[in-house]
Amino acid sequence: RLYLVSKKGQAHGPFDFYDLDLVHAGGGVATIEEYLLKRTGDASTPEGRGADHHKALAAKLRSLAHVPVWKPRTDFLVLGTRFGPPDDRAKKSISKHARGRTLIDVDADPALRNATTIHFATDARRDLRWLTHFYTFMRWASPRQGRAARRVARDELRYRAEIQCAAAEIVDSMNERAAGRTWAAAHIRRGDFQFTEAKVSAKAILKALEDVARPRNATLVYVATDEGKRDFFKPIVDAGFELAFFDEFKASCPSLKTALDVDPNWAGMIEQLVAAAAPVFLGTWWSTFTGYITRVRGYRGLRSETFYVLPKYRDAFIDEKASKPPGGAAWWREWPTGFADIDDESRSDV
Repeated sequence: RLYLVSKKGQAHGPFDFYDLDLVHAGGGVATIEEYLLKRTGDASTPEGRGADHHKALAAKLRSLAHVPVWKPRTDFLVLGTRFGPPDDRAKKSISKHARGRTLIDVDADPALRNATTIHFATDARRDLRWLTHFYTFMRWASPRQGRAARRVARDELRYRAEIQCAAAEIVDSMNERAAGRTWAAAHIRRGDFQFTEAKVSAKAILKALEDVARPRNATLVYVATDEGKRDFFKPIVDAGFELAFFDEFKASCPSLKTALDVDPNWAGMIEQLVAAAAPVFLGTWWSTFTGYITRVRGYRGLRSETFYVLPKYRDAFIDEKASKPPGGAAWWREWPTGFADIDDESRSDV
């Protein structure tokens, strides 16, 4: 069950949202049945449904794998040293990003190096919670291999075609409405957000738009939000901004309607892709929803037009000094390490 996306009691897995065929075509993934058949000669999974089935399946998978106890907050993995140790520049970068954590050379442990399968277990009782980015928890000894791994995340872990097409329709509609002008998107997280400092007032949002969007003539703003009361945004409209919300597009975008009929839980992912395509974007600090938007914008070369609503973090995404992971899980935002220059094979660093 995925956090905050399993409505009406319907559990969801990653490939209810990601394009499984795209990942499978890359050759880097197998279905549970394919894996079990290869390892045991029997493709059947435990009988039953619900929590008992999932527990039995997890136990079976763990019985077939090496299950190390790794914690992103305290451990940092180095991969691929069997192909050669990191050079001095890579060592320096790895040490900086691993700051305060235990460096674990995976290939140096014979049990790990020779393991057929490594199972990344989750267990809240043992603080095994994977709230982190893969690139802030593990690095390849070889910069070339590291960039290749980050390209896999970019090129193969993409939302399903239905989500992509629905988002493209909204983006086309925004471009038509803008009529040649620049437009902006803003993610305004309120609701049950535990980081109260980031649950800003309409006045603070207006100030951010005045500082960032208006100078770019972006007075048309797509708002992705969980704030249900539209009157909350009245001060922004009164100041001359034209706001657009998700629900407005349902009647005019057939791909959007079709997608939502299949699964209403796709709404959030659709909004992420709309915001990721906006010429200008303002997001919510500490929000992983904003985080994915900013990473996709990084892939698209839109880093320079990506900001946060909170004034003290306004330029953090584009400020080089503020854009180096500080060590630890660093989950609260995305970092250029994940997307910057990952196609540049001339680089010698990580």
